[in-house]
Amino acid sequence: MEIKSALVRPLTLKDKTNLTIIILTVITGIFFTFLGVYEGLNIFEGISLGFTKGIALFLCWALARELDPDGKRAAFYGLVPLFFVFFIQNEFMILPMVYLLFLLRILSKSVGKPLTVFDLLVIFLFSVYLYLFYSFLFPLFGSIFLFLDFRLKGVKNGATLIVSILLMLLALMSFVNIYTIVPVEVDFMSILAVSTISTLFAFRLSFFKKLLSTSDNNLYFLSPKRVKASGVVTLLFALALAINYGFIRETSHLWFAMMGVSLPFLSEVKNKIKGSY
Repeated sequence: MEIKSALVRPLTLKDKTNLTIIILTVITGIFFTFLGVYEGLNIFEGISLGFTKGIALFLCWALARELDPDGKRAAFYGLVPLFFVFFIQNEFMILPMVYLLFLLRILSKSVGKPLTVFDLLVIFLFSVYLYLFYSFLFPLFGSIFLFLDFRLKGVKNGATLIVSILLMLLALMSFVNIYTIVPVEVDFMSILAVSTISTLFAFRLSFFKKLLSTSDNNLYFLSPKRVKASGVVTLLFALALAINYGFIRETSHLWFAMMGVSLPFLSEVKNKIKGSY
């Protein structure tokens, strides 16, 4: 049965890329489940730990695929450093990154299906949940993603603008709370990683001009302007979580996704520097 949603993409096992990430996800989940049990966790805690890290690995790949639709190979680059982070970090933001993944698909139009009222309802309810249990940043950036989707070239959906406004109003409610922004302590290595990856990803966005990828089912070529806008807002979103709450290791699957898709562009940066002399 075909799912008529702009949020969900098919994971066809005939595609070697999809099959590879599924195998890596399963192996990672099993490995850290047994490692957790070996280190003293009970079986349920071990399964929970393995599941969290397996899904975080998958999300790193999935986010990278949305940030650079042409970079099938680059989507795997961030998985290696992320795997090593798994040995020192057990908590990862899963639902917030699923939310971001949905927003990226909406703005990039990668699924190839129109945004439905049900999709917008899912985004709205998801935003409210994340607002209540995480931060006002989620409805704020959800509003920005939806507004950009409405404004950029394509089919206009008035409901998208309405939900965007509602999410912005929801986010603005937090500004009356003086505890919205609090000072946080971040270790030097995390600051260094964020600074380096932010710079690399910003360079990658500055050189991003064309796309060869199409939407699912090859309905149309993806818009470079939409994908680039997705990258810019994602970077701002990640920085906001890092600066406002110190969420860096918890969102390392997002940071390494941005790093992975940025690495192939280093050669372009090198050529650009050479050309300036």
